[in-house]
Amino acid sequence: MVSSKARAIKWTAPPAPSHVLQLIRSERDIQKALLIFESASNEYSSGYRHDHSTFALMATRLAASGLHRPAESLLSRAFSELGDPPAEPSFLPLIRAYSRAHLPLEALRLFRRMTSDFLLRPSHRSYNAVLAALVANNHLSLAKTLFNEMKVSGVPFTVSSFNILIKALCSSGVIEAAFRIFHRMPDRGCPPDACTYSTLIDGLCQHGRVDDACKLFDQMPQQGLSPTVITFTSLMHGLCRSGQLEHALKVFDEMSKKGVKPNVITYSSLIDGLCKGGRAMEAMELLEQMRKQGCLPNVVTYTALINGLCGEEKLREALEVFDKMRLHGRKPDAGLFGKIIKSLCVSNRYQEAANYLDEMVLSGIVPNRLTWSLHVRIHNMVIRGLCSSGEIVRAFQVYLSSRNRGISVEPETYSLLLEFYCKKGDVHKASSIVDEMMIDGCIPDYTSWCSILDVLWAPRKVREEAELIWDKLVCGVGGHGASEERCDSLLFIDQRWGARKHNAGALVYTTSGRCTRKKFQVQSTRTQAGGKPPAPPDKHDKLECMGDPNVDHGFDYDDQGRVDVLHSPFFDVAFGNDTTADEYVERILYQLTLAIEDQLPASRWCLVSRRPSPPTPATSPATSTRGIPLLLVASLLVASLLLRPFA
Repeated sequence: MVSSKARAIKWTAPPAPSHVLQLIRSERDIQKALLIFESASNEYSSGYRHDHSTFALMATRLAASGLHRPAESLLSRAFSELGDPPAEPSFLPLIRAYSRAHLPLEALRLFRRMTSDFLLRPSHRSYNAVLAALVANNHLSLAKTLFNEMKVSGVPFTVSSFNILIKALCSSGVIEAAFRIFHRMPDRGCPPDACTYSTLIDGLCQHGRVDDACKLFDQMPQQGLSPTVITFTSLMHGLCRSGQLEHALKVFDEMSKKGVKPNVITYSSLIDGLCKGGRAMEAMELLEQMRKQGCLPNVVTYTALINGLCGEEKLREALEVFDKMRLHGRKPDAGLFGKIIKSLCVSNRYQEAANYLDEMVLSGIVPNRLTWSLHVRIHNMVIRGLCSSGEIVRAFQVYLSSRNRGISVEPETYSLLLEFYCKKGDVHKASSIVDEMMIDGCIPDYTSWCSILDVLWAPRKVREEAELIWDKLVCGVGGHGASEERCDSLLFIDQRWGARKHNAGALVYTTSGRCTRKKFQVQSTRTQAGGKPPAPPDKHDKLECMGDPNVDHGFDYDDQGRVDVLHSPFFDVAFGNDTTADEYVERILYQLTLAIEDQLPASRWCLVSRRPSPPTPATSPATSTRGIPLLLVASLLVASLLLRPFA
């Protein structure tokens, strides 16, 4: 692609290397700079050839743009075209670029190529560049090996080499060994410099030896060395971490007196220390001073200040800082949004918390493996808060947003949503929430099942039918029907058998529309050899015995000796993942029947009714009622809930 574009560039005369170098330096676009580089040699291949300076500059530009392999290929091309290898300085920018990209092993590989492919003998500069890359990326064992190799090769150590070695020892926690190297440096002709002191002071502070760091800091003027901004920042950070805030402020004042300008890390460390010390308002003043000095706060600075303000319950000030942060072009991360949202929820300002949650989503912040738990926590916190404040519509919106983004919904959140929609009588949303619970593997608890039963029980026109079903299937009591009645089979879903069986029981309706009790018998559903069912034993007494509170069958009983269906233990069992609203009554009956069957030994039983002859149809549609199968009862239940708002 580059070569085709290169043909479009016409040179009036063979360019000089200095001219090509100037054009490459002045071009900001790396692709255009590469186009200039290629066109110079392509157009006048017989009259112009790149030298090592143009190759080195182009390789440096490519490395700075993150194009590491093309830069490395360009150095190989320089060797093949010019006949002699590039000089060692041509490799150093690429080694440092690998280090910045957190690719220390690639830097080490290129270092090995310098000796094997390019036939160069590395000096201390190449060794130091690779050692710095290894230590910065925590490859300490490889760094130790390379240090020994450097010593064996006879390459002299420099102050930078010792500084890298001291940093590696401090990172490994071997502070005493770092001190030994520090004291031996003058004997090796390498007296410590300000960077050496800064490295050792930072290592001491990282391991809690702040007093030793202060003593070392006081020795610097005696050695004719002036602390740098890195030295001051390392010491102040250590003092703040150890709780010596006043001492840190004195060091900050000394820094200003000596004319050392603080950087953003210095301010951020001190602001964080003030906030952790309960002095967030002073930290706000320091932030304003920071801006006046022309030092722009970064996300770390704002995060430290907002965390401190929220910790002191100064939410108004925290929101002001948060807005200023975005006004100055700093984008909050998930942690900062989470802190604001959590503080708003603690203050019962759930609508504002939901709005900030929407802003976080719109700003493109997505969960990753580090922030996943944070996203789950704040989404569920907002939903529960909105539910507790009665903002159920807004809570459901946040719930849907969470589901669409793949954010996990916690069981407590599901239960609150389900409870509110059941109280509201919205069976469709309640059923959809239960479906999502089942998909997520959350089993509704006792309170959730009670809420489901309440919303199914409420409509008046189906209440008596539902009560009759509970009474018949659980208690098995007998009764007498009215003169005009009709019995239809109930459709019983036997999931253990995997088939629908029309042998589960009967519903009885009268002309007045009221359900009456019908005596039930129990019949075995197990077939003998040859396919014939056994004679039905008389198990009616067994069912009636279930209503005896003196017999412990694992059920709770009411004051009349009947099973208390709302407080029975089988409601802890999930109905299944494919449950929909019109199947709830059917599934509940199925669970009830299974509970009854568990009380009957030796076989599996279901309830059947004696089917009387159909009654004469009533003349008045207003006073006649037809027997309804169980699926129709469930449909009637849902329909009554849907039509109730139009009544």
